[in-house]
Amino acid sequence: MELPGEGVIRGEWDLRRGVQRYLGGADWQGVQVLAVGAASGFLSFSLEDLGAEVISFDLAGTHDWDLVPRAGRDLEAERRHWREHGQRITNAYWYCHERLGSPARLVHSTAYEIPEAPGQMDVASVGCLLMHLRDPLRALERVAQRARERIVVVEVLPWHSYHRRRFERWSTRG
Repeated sequence: MELPGEGVIRGEWDLRRGVQRYLGGADWQGVQVLAVGAASGFLSFSLEDLGAEVISFDLAGTHDWDLVPRAGRDLEAERRHWREHGQRITNAYWYCHERLGSPARLVHSTAYEIPEAPGQMDVASVGCLLMHLRDPLRALERVAQRARERIVVVEVLPWHSYHRRRFERWSTRG
């Protein structure tokens, strides 16, 4: 993400040059979007740059991430870790929101309990969220209840060298 007065803030992904393609190449001008899985807000703020009116939606630091219990796994320690991580993500969102002067609202809950408060939106975008959920179809069902026209779902392919080469080629195009 690039922030005024700070330049590029590096993250796991750099979608700046290919965000329109990443989002399916749709026309976002005047579209109301529920951006599910907002994280640091990059897609929310990019959608605003493309002309959308955005409500960001993400897990609050007070909610637990979906964790799969396994023998020998300290679930309580992991819950604490992910709550702290979630709070850092929320802090990053608000920092970027302020730096970019974004009008987007942020709603917190789980993907299984999307509140009615945002109301119906034209489109819901779901960015790299489903891979983190125990029940992705239930989450998509909840998202679908908020989208009048369509849902744009983007997930990451396995990161084998074939996919990495394709992504690198794709992401470097304008």
